Amino acid sequence: MEEEIDDFKRQVTENRENFRRNAPFSVTKEFEEHNNMKAFEMIQHFSKECEKLREQEEQMHFGLEIFEIEGMQYGDLKVVEKENSALLAIWSIK
Repeated sequence: MEEEIDDFKRQVTENRENFRRNAPFSVTKEFEEHNNMKAFEMIQHFSKECEKLREQEEQMHFGLEIFEIEGMQYGDLKVVEKENSALLAIWSIK
């Protein structure tokens, strides 16, 4: 279980790093191409990645209970979800 938790933490950290590198934080020709579709595709991609991680977190919940391990809060995942939601609002207005 501990290995699974460590692997999950690594995945959450990698997701945040990938988000920081590739999310549409600024207007570029690439993101504006075809009526901002690339920006929305990236936002949707990160939304799906966060959903997958949340599902994986939920699946680990049972194992945590069995071994009486307290569940953790994954701040990096929460940050990506919040910032991605803000990006969706910004690009929708744009």
